[in-house]
Amino acid sequence: MKTIKKIILPLFILGMISLSGCTFSNNEYEDFWVLEKYRYNEGGYGPSNLYEKAQEDPTMIHYSNDSISEGKKMVYLAFGKKYEDDKITVKEVKNEKDTSVIVLRIEKNKGKDKNPVMYIGVPKLRDSIKIVDEDGKKIFEMKQNESVTSQQ
Repeated sequence: MKTIKKIILPLFILGMISLSGCTFSNNEYEDFWVLEKYRYNEGGYGPSNLYEKAQEDPTMIHYSNDSISEGKKMVYLAFGKKYEDDKITVKEVKNEKDTSVIVLRIEKNKGKDKNPVMYIGVPKLRDSIKIVDEDGKKIFEMKQNESVTSQQ
C-alpha cells in the first residue's frame, strides 16, 4: 500500500505541474493591450504619425506589425473610410492552428474618428495574422513583419 502511495503522489504532482504549464501557454495569446491614442508616437515604434495621416486621408488603409520591447509584438491598423465614426475594440486574441486571430467588436456610429486607428500589443504572434469582426468576417490578413498601406 505504501508503494502505491509513493507512486501515485509524484504522478499527481507531475500531472498538476503539466496542466498548469498548458494553461500558462494558452493564456499567452489572451494577454493583449490597446495603446491609448496619446501614446501612438512614443518609443519610436511603428509607422510614424499613422493616426494623423489617417485623419488627413480617410481613404488610407494600413496594416502592419513589428517587434517592440522584450520580444513582444504590436499590430498597427488604420481601417479607412468604411469604418468612419465606428467604435472598434478588441474582443479577444486567440491562436487558431498556425494563425494569430484578433477579434474586433465594431459598434457602428459610436466612434469619433474619420479613419479609426488602433495599436494592439500582444506577447507573441504566429507567422500568419488575421483581423476579423465578431462574425468571423476578415478585415485584414497579414504575415509577420508585413506592412501594407493602400487607398480605399
